[in-house]
Amino acid sequence: MRKNQHFDTMDLAITAAMQGLGIAIADATLVAEDLRVGRLVRPFTLSVKTGASYRLLVRASQSKADGLARFREELVNPASRDGASPGGTAPAARA
Repeated sequence: MRKNQHFDTMDLAITAAMQGLGIAIADATLVAEDLRVGRLVRPFTLSVKTGASYRLLVRASQSKADGLARFREELVNPASRDGASPGGTAPAARA
């Protein structure tokens, strides 16, 4: 890996950090489990509000599908599941 490596996806940056190749800035929700079990550490307490958001899109014909309501609830209210905060913050993460 070269100095000042940049990745096209957050997933690649997170994986590189987990492999000890440097640091990554990531969405708190996406790395919550990795932080909890120690695959990543958060070297700083600083979080930055990004204003980023996610959208759940489905075909109109599938909007009433079994399981979709539960999935939507998990996305809309992740704190009810495991105490993780909703997306939109970007903690520094380091392997």
